[in-house]
Amino acid sequence: MTDNIRFYVLELLPFWSELIGLLAAISWPIAAIVIARVFRDELKQLFARMTKVSLSGAEFSSISNKQKTQKLPSALEELKSLPGMERTDAMADLEVELHKNLEQFEEQDRIDVLVTELSRARLDVNFLIIYRLIFGSQIRFLKLMRERGSFISLVDASSFFENLKTSEPVHSERSIEEFVQYLLNHELIVSHDEGFLLTSKGNDFLLFLYRSALPEDLPL
Repeated sequence: MTDNIRFYVLELLPFWSELIGLLAAISWPIAAIVIARVFRDELKQLFARMTKVSLSGAEFSSISNKQKTQKLPSALEELKSLPGMERTDAMADLEVELHKNLEQFEEQDRIDVLVTELSRARLDVNFLIIYRLIFGSQIRFLKLMRERGSFISLVDASSFFENLKTSEPVHSERSIEEFVQYLLNHELIVSHDEGFLLTSKGNDFLLFLYRSALPEDLPL
């Protein structure tokens, strides 16, 4: 039995060597096919990045040419170019959105809608600027005028200011004229018949504060 085994091992040794060599030869192509099928998407991207092939190997770029030329779609491409007017990307995005919103209105109404929205936006910006520097006491003064039907006499305005100087000594060196000057400069009130009249802008300013939920109890 032992002699038979030795015979098969020794006599058939060339056969076994050739068989092992054949298996080794065909194993790499099979492995390559399997790898190519499993990683076909990754290999496509890799070949797209190949820049040079030589005897020493292949060279690849860090980013494919497609990726280099690819860019995000810009809203600027969708808008009409207007002479003398520049747009940033953020402005262009907003304009595209506004154009889409305008589609819900009849074409003959769109200019009027735009003018209305523009006037509202300008007022809101102006009101924010006013709000940055206005006194809390001046807001209370405007609200008092609205409660009295938009008009307050100079006597009642002076009385309001005298009481204010008691609670806010910082105003003690000021006059009623100085107190209302900021409101006059921004056309929130106007002088009228020995008193002051709340303007439509002043009334809208109070509505803006309410609509924006801005605090009214500001210093001074």
